[in-house]
Amino acid sequence: MDYAKKIDGSPNSVLAAIMMKTSARYFPKKDGWHISAKIADDYRKDIGCSKSYRDFVRFIHVKYDWEMEQESIERLSQRARGAIITQMQPENSFEWYRQLVEARKGIDAQPDLKSKTKYAQKHSIYTSDARDTYMVSYVGRTDWGGMAEYIISAYTITDGNLMLEVNALPDKFCVTFQLLTKDRKPLDLFCDVLKEEQLPYTVSESMVRYMPDLQLPEPKSKEITLEIPSFT
Repeated sequence: MDYAKKIDGSPNSVLAAIMMKTSARYFPKKDGWHISAKIADDYRKDIGCSKSYRDFVRFIHVKYDWEMEQESIERLSQRARGAIITQMQPENSFEWYRQLVEARKGIDAQPDLKSKTKYAQKHSIYTSDARDTYMVSYVGRTDWGGMAEYIISAYTITDGNLMLEVNALPDKFCVTFQLLTKDRKPLDLFCDVLKEEQLPYTVSESMVRYMPDLQLPEPKSKEITLEIPSFT
């Protein structure tokens, strides 16, 4: 956090900048291509639902040109910071929420599970959203209470490729660097950037990720349907 404050950044913007340099060194450069960051954002406060138990998450996108790899982390972080502030404006959050509600209403209006699935695949605002090179998901500072002094590390394991899941402890950040392959090079390049910025770190052993393969049951007859609760 001291590092982020010195360059007027945030954990999200700094990690987006570090991953930009990592990606630029990992992927082959092609004319016309760009590198882009996807940053998970909880927008419940933007739409006046700060105390809601529902999951209000959308994605903020940051585009970088290949040549920006030569820029400092501070400049790259400022670009991410600007995109975050702009896309977090209430009018943008309300528009995302409106599209989400319309998509959920459309799913609820379908007569059976097969139709609901087909409609969701075609109209989901997540699947139609921009595709990005990597993703940063910052859980934020969790109130661990009296347990804080006993927690050595905290990691979030989910499903993603070139994805950072970030948890904050009082004295450190715990980053889960997730890949779909066993190629360690992206992690090594990421660590190279940390060294260049003189940011201390340790790396644990790799872990194989086992995610459950869940599938909703098909109705056994036309009289039995699986209803999905409406989103309000």
